[in-house]
Order: sequence, then C-alpha cells, then structure tokens
Amino acid sequence: CDAAVDRILLAIERNEKFLVFGDYDVDGITSVSLMLLALLPLEAKINFFLPVRKKHGYGLSVYAVEQAHKNGYSLIITVDNGISAFPAANRAKELGIDLIITDHHKPHTELPPALCIVNPQQNDCLFPHKNLAGVGVIFKVISHLYDRLQKPLPAKIYELLMLGTIADVVPLIHENRHWVLHGLTLINATKSTAIQTLADNAGLTKARIGARDVGFMPTPQINALGRLDDPHDAVKFLISSDQVAVQEIGVILKKINDERKTIERGIFEEI
Repeated sequence: CDAAVDRILLAIERNEKFLVFGDYDVDGITSVSLMLLALLPLEAKINFFLPVRKKHGYGLSVYAVEQAHKNGYSLIITVDNGISAFPAANRAKELGIDLIITDHHKPHTELPPALCIVNPQQNDCLFPHKNLAGVGVIFKVISHLYDRLQKPLPAKIYELLMLGTIADVVPLIHENRHWVLHGLTLINATKSTAIQTLADNAGLTKARIGARDVGFMPTPQINALGRLDDPHDAVKFLISSDQVAVQEIGVILKKINDERKTIERGIFEEI
C-alpha cells in the first residue's frame, strides 16, 4: 500500500497521465468508479479502461499496455485483475510503464513483474482478512492515500464498496461485514440517484434495503451491462452528478438486464 500510494501521489504531483484498468463485472466496475471518485478531486490526470467481454476478453492484455504507451500513459493501475497478467506485465516493463497491480484473486507460484502488488492473498501478506473483493483491496489503498493527505473520503465511496462487495459474493465477515453494513446504512438514509434508479427498475419498494436485496435486484443490472455490452456507461451511471444522464443510462441497464433474463430463461428451458 505504501509503495502504491507513493507512486500515485508522485503521478499527481508530476501531472502524469495514468490509466486504471478494471474488469467488466460489478466488482471491477465499482473498483474503477471508486478510483475515479477519489482521485479526480485531487486533480489527477486519470483515465480508465474496462474491457468489452466479447472484444477484449478478461484481464490486462499486451494490446492494452501498448495502447496506453502509445497514448502517453506512464502508469497503469489494475483493479480486480492483474495477478496472472504475465505477458502484459512484461510488456509494460519493456515499455517503461510503471505497473501497480491490485487484485484479490489467488496468485500463482510466481508473481508478474510490477512496481508493487497489493493483494491480501499473497503468502507473505500480513493483512489478516483475506476475503476482500477487488473493490475492498483498492478501497484499502485509497483509504491509505486519503489518510496520508489527512482528508475525509467522499461518502459515495462506501456505496461503491458495498455494491462491489455484495455483488462478488465474498463472505460477509470481518471488514466486509463492517463496510457493507456501513454502506447499507448510508443508502437507506439517503438513496443516491443511481441506487434509486436501480431500485425503481427492479420494483424494489422496501423501506429498508438489505444485502440480499442488493445482491438479487440492483447489482445484476450493472453486471448484465458488463456481460452483454460495453461496461463503460456503468461507471458514469455510478459516479455522475448529472441526474438526467444517470436516469437515461438506467433505462439502458433495465433493457439489457431484461435481455439477460430472457437469455437465461431460454437456456434453462433448452436444458
């Protein structure tokens, strides 16, 4: 975490362009959204890339690294992926791009070459709670960064952390339980436009939303976009302050999630 925070702060200080590379599921989308929400107010020159499943496949690729280099990025940060991206990590090293890997998947015997790797699943990691989702890992990094700057985290970060943690079906124990409860408390006190739109789409009218409600109604809509279409709009949906834009994307989310249900129903009937 120290090494990651040092490099991110240096990139901001030097006005470097850096890229956050995520995944197309809810965990990956909320991880990218959390990074943008935290670092844009610090005037970071940050951009993001989420792979389109059918076009790019999973994880950081050599192609993505080469495109980042072509466009002048000197730092790449992975969220919810990267621990097995050996060819891409080697290419980044060849091109002189610093690579920070944040992930929660179990590593292989060897680790890809990177400036630093933040992953509680590493054998030598002393962090006691190994069951963080990808969004939980990047949350720890950003929390550390904001502590260093002596700034309070934006409140919406806890909403993103809650959504990604529930959606990735990690055990709701220890820190996961604490932060999910905190996020649920916040959204039940004041629902954001994104949460309200997802709830309306799902016909969720309960006075108090719980973890099971989030897992079975709002988050599948975000997941469907990543599985069947381009997940980039989901980031805008989650962090934009433009209520009209959020609601417009919400219509798309409902449509694609309905398509997902139809596909699943057809597969079930075929079986």
